[in-house]
Amino acid sequence: MLTWLGDVLVVLPVSIAIGVLIGFTRHRWSPLLLLALGSAGTGLAVYLIKIMIARPRPLVVNAIVVEDGFGFPSGHSAQAAALYLMLGAFALRLLRTRWVRNALFAAAVLAMVVTGVSRVMLGVHSPTDVVAGWTLGASWTVLLLSLWLFAEHLPRLINSLVARKQRTTK
Repeated sequence: MLTWLGDVLVVLPVSIAIGVLIGFTRHRWSPLLLLALGSAGTGLAVYLIKIMIARPRPLVVNAIVVEDGFGFPSGHSAQAAALYLMLGAFALRLLRTRWVRNALFAAAVLAMVVTGVSRVMLGVHSPTDVVAGWTLGASWTVLLLSLWLFAEHLPRLINSLVARKQRTTK
């Protein structure tokens, strides 16, 4: 089932496998750390928000799947957004061929969308639960990637500021 793309039983092994693969092939371990922080942070945020909001799941008479717990936000949708958008960003950053980068990013967005839509079709979430999950996962991913890029450029920025200061004091 496509809904499993956002389940922790898929998200965790995929995160570890791709993080380790990037680590060994590119000799960069920050993607593994980002994937771990993405998954853990998203999971924690979903858990806390579900407790605070305490919105019940939709009442569907002939639901295909029955789930317990609160519905808002969709954890599967949040995890799918966090993982697949992060992987899409890595593809854009690490791969050289334009069509491969674009195809992998499009596949990442498609995996996120399919996961969320499947949650609504199964009757375990309302559309607003899914949109909230996507927003949460995407926002957390954007924050982590922004901090990562800032940290990568920070030494150059500091050197530039120091050089500028030294030029003005001479």
